[in-house]
Amino acid sequence: MNDGFFEEFEDYSELLTQGTKVNYYVVCKRKLWFYSKGITMEQNSDAVLIGKIFHEDWSGKRGKVADIEIDGLIKIDVIDGETVYELKSTKSMKEASRTQLLYYLYVLKLRGIHKTGVLVMKSIREKVELTKDDELKLLEILREIKIIEKQNSPPREQKSSKCRNCSYHDLCFGRDET
Repeated sequence: MNDGFFEEFEDYSELLTQGTKVNYYVVCKRKLWFYSKGITMEQNSDAVLIGKIFHEDWSGKRGKVADIEIDGLIKIDVIDGETVYELKSTKSMKEASRTQLLYYLYVLKLRGIHKTGVLVMKSIREKVELTKDDELKLLEILREIKIIEKQNSPPREQKSSKCRNCSYHDLCFGRDET
């Protein structure tokens, strides 16, 4: 199944990481590096607060099992039968959210649990199924995350439209720059 990829690791679990890191890898490798070093800025983020309210409202209205943590690696928003739901209050980081959900499905598959996913972004729902190509892409992402985590300094800034609302903005660019 792993096509020899894990041979450099004693145990595949050495390669697995938190779902948040997979998301941050897609969004911004610099943000991933800061987060991996224990520098977290989200606690004061309005976007995170809005996301928590959306999550509580969506899962509460449906009476679903919510916030399932597995091995300290992944925290699944909602599971209902054969479906894993990833809830996002905005579709602005859709690719990162989709990749995070695929990673959750992959971690579950490694434990013998086969599920499908649904990415919920406000009123939009997108079905997500894990494919072999997705697994190979995830393995490459996991390898690159480990490389970034081992770096002594963060990757260079790559200013984009995403930076404006990022909770790490001031750390990267200072308060005055937008």
